[in-house]
Amino acid sequence: MPGLLLAAVSLLLSYCPSFSQQGIRLTMDAQDVSLDMVLRDIQRKTGYLYILDKECVRTAGKLSFSVHNATVAEAMDSILGNLPIYYRLIHKSINVFPGSMVWGQVIDERGQGVASATIMVSDGDPLSATVTDEQGKFRLRLLGQDRPLVVSCVGYGSREYRVSGAQELRVQLARQAGELGGVVVSNGFEDLPAERATGSFVRLG
Repeated sequence: MPGLLLAAVSLLLSYCPSFSQQGIRLTMDAQDVSLDMVLRDIQRKTGYLYILDKECVRTAGKLSFSVHNATVAEAMDSILGNLPIYYRLIHKSINVFPGSMVWGQVIDERGQGVASATIMVSDGDPLSATVTDEQGKFRLRLLGQDRPLVVSCVGYGSREYRVSGAQELRVQLARQAGELGGVVVSNGFEDLPAERATGSFVRLG
């Protein structure tokens, strides 16, 4: 029954007109407040409705935070921190469910951060994915627990993990033999090693 209810809510929201976060900014400071009180305050300030699983209230406990001039998504990320709680913005609503939180860094065999590596669940949810920054760091919220995670990057082998709760990962990827090793790519301004160049490249000839 809960699954049918959530499906019905999502279907209903999909027919509502879309709203943009543009122009909506939040400034909030709180000490030792519950998650439902936080969402109630966001609703009052922005007009966003919310759907909240009561398990998330217990998981969050008492929250203390400070956000200034933040979008709704930025505010939610700051408020939840590393808590294993998942949220998704659907039109003008905040949907909050139990989940997993994973963060960390992807490195190569020399211990250097790997930029633009992909971290995603392997069971097909396109919204549960992210890419690493220039230092190889990443953060990703996942719906549910015990989720299969794949870490991959062009020119490297992939790694697979199972993620539950709040978990930090340090992922080392090994370069695949024959995959652009030693290739230098010119972007018109400078010559870069292939592993530092963004985009896809193929060897000609």
